[in-house]
Amino acid sequence: MFTYIRQSLRLKIFAGFAFIFLSVIAFGVSEARSLGRVIVDFELAQKYTRRTIEPLVSLQAKVLLYAMPVNDFLITGDAVERARFQRMTSDLDADFVALKSAGLTASGRRELAASEKLWRSANALGLSLFKTQYALRAPDGAARMRLFDHKIVLTVDRLKQAQLTQTKLVEAQLATAKRERWRANLLIAVIWILTPTVSIVAALWLSRSILRPIKTLQDGARKFAQGDLDYEVPLPSGDEFEALAGEFNLMARRLKKSRDILHRLAIRDGLTGLYNHREFHRLLRQEVERSKRSQEALSLLMIDIDHFKVFNDTYGHKQGDKVLKLISRLIRGQIRNIDLSARYGGEEFAVILPGATAEEAAVIAERIRASVATEPLILSGEVVQLSVSIGVAELYAKAKDAAALVDAADKALYSAKRTGRDRVAFT
Repeated sequence: MFTYIRQSLRLKIFAGFAFIFLSVIAFGVSEARSLGRVIVDFELAQKYTRRTIEPLVSLQAKVLLYAMPVNDFLITGDAVERARFQRMTSDLDADFVALKSAGLTASGRRELAASEKLWRSANALGLSLFKTQYALRAPDGAARMRLFDHKIVLTVDRLKQAQLTQTKLVEAQLATAKRERWRANLLIAVIWILTPTVSIVAALWLSRSILRPIKTLQDGARKFAQGDLDYEVPLPSGDEFEALAGEFNLMARRLKKSRDILHRLAIRDGLTGLYNHREFHRLLRQEVERSKRSQEALSLLMIDIDHFKVFNDTYGHKQGDKVLKLISRLIRGQIRNIDLSARYGGEEFAVILPGATAEEAAVIAERIRASVATEPLILSGEVVQLSVSIGVAELYAKAKDAAALVDAADKALYSAKRTGRDRVAFT
């Protein structure tokens, strides 16, 4: 493909120099070679991106997914998660092996080796969590899970550093292309000086048909290398330059899609689509700081499905997953657009209510409780009655920070469960 492009560029240059004296044909050959080197540099940049940057971005997504079976196992105790964890371990082994021979720079290889070491440490910790009956909410299980999550984050950070080193290599190729473009411009200037009238026409034609597309490609590739994956290279030239621009645009879209998937996997619960436990705490800290600055109210709901363990034992985990999806849908249907809902863990959900007092939050909580209580659920011809207990807490009432607000809502939730379930309670 790229050999054809280089030949086509030579034909364009010879067509431009057909209007100039035969004495300057040598300059045209030199110009063609310079432009050929520009295309080679772009080809190398694209090759490095495909062989190293794309696999590194994909590996970051897989490493983040790696934490999900451990987290789900600590919540459900389902042995299927262990097998999923082992399959993911094999996939990551293969990806690390493939990247070692992908042509990384020396610093990239060091970062890859460091990330693999961190990942293997996380893997050992993850296996230990499967061998011991921990629970996510128990202090020991939660502490080990936090350490496991921390090692996963460090692994991804190292992979990002490896990605950065490869990006610098791409930028170096683009810098080489820039120097070659400068040489091409110099040759154009020499021709213009030798043959003033005809050379002006030829230089303008070459600038429009070749040099401008090269600059457009270079600018687009620089934006791409700097992380602006929303940028599209605007090059409707109708020739091979347009095809090359299309390749870069397609590559950018693929990487943007991988980045978006990576971001969603990092913040969303895979089953319900709500924010996950880690993102919930980040959002809560953010909303608490905003509330302190604006002096606006902030409330929190902690929601627990009543007798969910009995339901799972009776109908199985597959039906239990359907109930979790149903409850998450009902919660989203009753809250405001500005509210933030999350799966806190297991059968527990949480809703952050910016600008809402405890009394206003209780109204929303009652709507959620009523919608669950009136939602029909038929399993094997039997009507199953679902219900939830909800705890309500307000910042500044009995809680001064994010941790205290969660603790207050938890206490209210347990109060609702102790006093009969299927109700809303305050601290």
